[in-house]
Amino acid sequence: FSDDDIRRYALRSGVDIGPFLEAAGRVDLQGELSNPLILSMLFERFKAAGDLSDRRSEMMSFMIDRLIQSRPRVNAHRQRRALRMLAVTLETYSRNELSEEEALRVIHTTMRVSHEEAAQILLELEGSILRRTANGLAFVMRSCGEYLAAEVLETATLERVRELAFLDHNNPNDSWLNTMSYLIELNVSVRDLFVHRHPRWVLHASPAALTPQERSTVASAILADFRNQRRYLRMDPQVSVRHLARFVTPAVEDELAKDLRSQDDILCGNALTVLGVLNRPQVVDVALDIIRDEARGVLFRHCGIIAVVNAGTSAHVPRLLAILAQLRRDDPARVNVVDAIGALVDATQLQDVLPLILGTSTGLSSTFYHFSELRSREALVATLAFLVREPKELIEIRATGYLEPIIGVLPDHFDQEIITLCVDIFDAIVRHGLYPDHNGVVMTIVQELRRCDHHGEVARRFFEAQLRTRTTSIQMHFALRLLASITTVETANWLVNASADAIIRDLASYVTGPAREALRSEEHT
Repeated sequence: FSDDDIRRYALRSGVDIGPFLEAAGRVDLQGELSNPLILSMLFERFKAAGDLSDRRSEMMSFMIDRLIQSRPRVNAHRQRRALRMLAVTLETYSRNELSEEEALRVIHTTMRVSHEEAAQILLELEGSILRRTANGLAFVMRSCGEYLAAEVLETATLERVRELAFLDHNNPNDSWLNTMSYLIELNVSVRDLFVHRHPRWVLHASPAALTPQERSTVASAILADFRNQRRYLRMDPQVSVRHLARFVTPAVEDELAKDLRSQDDILCGNALTVLGVLNRPQVVDVALDIIRDEARGVLFRHCGIIAVVNAGTSAHVPRLLAILAQLRRDDPARVNVVDAIGALVDATQLQDVLPLILGTSTGLSSTFYHFSELRSREALVATLAFLVREPKELIEIRATGYLEPIIGVLPDHFDQEIITLCVDIFDAIVRHGLYPDHNGVVMTIVQELRRCDHHGEVARRFFEAQLRTRTTSIQMHFALRLLASITTVETANWLVNASADAIIRDLASYVTGPAREALRSEEHT
C-alpha cells in the first residue's frame, strides 16, 4: 500500500487516520503498514482499543498471533515453535532466507517430528507468515522473524545471548540489531547490559519498556559521547535523533536547556537538534539568530534549521523569508532555509512560496514531506490558482513531486469552484501553447478528474468557453488530447447539440468508449 492507499483504506474502515498514524509511529510500525493484511489487523485493534500498545514487541506478537490464526489446520503452538526455530536460525547465520530443504531440516530436527509432519507445518506457514523467494523461503516481513528470534532468547542467560549474538564477549553482532531491540524489551538482563554498555542499541527499543532512570542513562550517555568526540548528532547515520529524543527525560531536558545557552557550538547545536525534534518552541528564536549569522559554521547553522523545521510554525515563514533575502546567493545554508520555509508553509502562504520552492533545483526533503500532509481544500484551491497563474509549472516534472499529494485530494473537494479553476488551467495551456509532458502535474489533474468528474463538466465548460472565443481546434490540439479521457457521453452530446464540428472531428480520434460512439455517429452524419 502507498500512503494514499492507507488513508483511503482508513476512511473506508472508519479509522481516524491521524491518531492511528501517531500511535503506529510511537512504536515504529510505519514499515508494517504497507502490508494490507497487517494494516487491516492493526485497524481492528485500534478501533477496539482506541490505541495501540506502546511496546513494539507486543505489537509484533499480536500481528504474528493473528497471522498464525489465519491458518488453523496446524496447532498454533506448533506453528509458532517452528517459526521461532526458523527465525533464530536465520539470525544466527546472518541470513534473510533459507532453502526449502534447510527449512524442513530445521523443523524436523528442532521439533523432533517426522519429515511428513515438517512438510505439513511448513506448508501452513507458507500460507500466512512465510513467502517463497527465488532461493527458497523468507518471512513476509523481516521484522516478524527478528521478533521471533528474540522470543527464543526471552528467558536465556547472558552467556547464551553472547554465544549467539556477539562477535566476542564485549561486541554484539550488528546483524542482530533489530532482534536485540526486541530482546531489550523482553529480557531484563539483556536490557541492563545494553543500557550501560551499548546505549546506542537501546534506541531501537520502545522507551516504554525502560524505567525513567534507564532512559536518562541511555540519553545522557549518548549525548556525552558526542560531546567528548566533538561531533554533531545530525552527522551520525547510526543515531536517529528522533529515536534519541524519545528517551529524553525531564532531567536530561534540563541539561539540554543549559547547553542551549552555551558558547560551545557542539553543545548548543546538539541541544538545538534534540529540543527541536521534541517540538520545544523556545528553541526557534535561538535557531533563527544562528541561521541568520553567516559567520557561524555551516554544520552549526544546519542544527538551527533542524530546530526550526521541527519546532517552528507557519508564523515563522515571514522571518525565514526575511533571512533568505539577506543571505548571499552563494551561502551554503540558503537551500536549507528554502527547505525550512517549504516545511512550515500553510495554505494561505502557498501562492507566494511556491515560486521559491519550484525554482530550487535541489530536492527539498522536508518540504516534500510537509506537502504530502497538505490535504485541505484551501491548499488545493491555492495550488490550482497558482497553476492558472504559472501554467509553465504544469509541464515540469519537479513540480509533480511536490504538488501531487495536494492535487490528490481534488475528488474530495470537487465543486463549482474547483471546476472553474480546472477549466482555467486547460485554457492557460491553450493560451500559452504548452505541450504537456506525461509526467507533468497536469496529468495528475486529469487522473483525479477521471475519478470525480463523472459528467464531464470540466471538458464541457472548457469547450463552451473555447467556442465563445472561437479558438481553433489546432490551437486546442494538446488540450484536446488531455480532455479526451474526461469527456463523457454527456459532454459528447453537448458538443453535438452545439454543432461543434471541428472539435468533434479532432476529439473523436482520442476519445474511447460510449463517448467516442456518440461523437463518431455525429462525425459520420
